[in-house]
Amino acid sequence: MKFEVALASDFPDKNLDLVTFFDCLHDMGDPVGAAKHVRQALKPDGSWMIVEPAAGDQLENNLNPVSRMYYAASTMICVPTSLDQPVGAAFGAQAGLAKLSAAIKEGGFARVRKATETPLNMILEARPYLASRKRCSRVLPQPLAHPGPAGVSRAEPLFGCKRISHNLVALSGPRELGWWAVAFLSDRRFRGGANDAGFSCARD
Repeated sequence: MKFEVALASDFPDKNLDLVTFFDCLHDMGDPVGAAKHVRQALKPDGSWMIVEPAAGDQLENNLNPVSRMYYAASTMICVPTSLDQPVGAAFGAQAGLAKLSAAIKEGGFARVRKATETPLNMILEARPYLASRKRCSRVLPQPLAHPGPAGVSRAEPLFGCKRISHNLVALSGPRELGWWAVAFLSDRRFRGGANDAGFSCARD
């Protein structure tokens, strides 16, 4: 492990799996610029974890003891710090999910979600691409060890082929079948199997 000092908008690393920001995005003068640089530094399937003070999007959602403390600290520390930097966005410690998500998406990220939260913090996950969902057809081997319930066609489509990363896909079948699988992408198709069934699906 090594420690280096650099601005969020110009640190030199590339091709990263994970970038983490701990209680700092709202302090930056240019959160959008920081987001753009993080986007450039990540792998296509990388993740950005952003820890920020817990806050609602409206003032009336923040009238509580924790937010009062954050507003006070933000007035004395966070906002002046941001205003003293280029751009001076001055988000403050009670920016809220909507404002933070808008800045992150403006920086080039397609998906932002609140992964979890505590009474003091919210943890956001940002990813460069949306998870793709495709309509797939199950290709079953012959013979089937477990053909499934009567009346279910072998050509019945699978739904919810969810792209997890650049080479990993999770598939889920009709509820009554209970089939699921994880497949690795190979060239322009992916294959796998579960419950003695096989499948294939084309991707973009």
